[in-house]
Amino acid sequence: MTDFKQNKNGVRAKIGKNDKGSAEIHFFDPSYVRADSILVNRDERSVSAILHEQAHFIANIEHDLVELLDGLNEIELSAPHYEGGELRLKSAVTVH
Repeated sequence: MTDFKQNKNGVRAKIGKNDKGSAEIHFFDPSYVRADSILVNRDERSVSAILHEQAHFIANIEHDLVELLDGLNEIELSAPHYEGGELRLKSAVTVH
């Protein structure tokens, strides 16, 4: 997975294929796992999470990652849980 360090809004995430070969975004803050949807802007090659009716910029991504996300209906989201283990949910993906 590609690691994106701190961005201007503080969202830190890894984006890519997980061990199962599925597309996944791993957040370091578990709040983002509850995102309503993930937006991918093909022209800008940007990824954002929609959470609480607001877009949160994650990162600008390489073309191969845009291709990975294009055509998906949903994506796996994960983050460490504060009590240990990992929080895993799925979210809708919109590519435009």
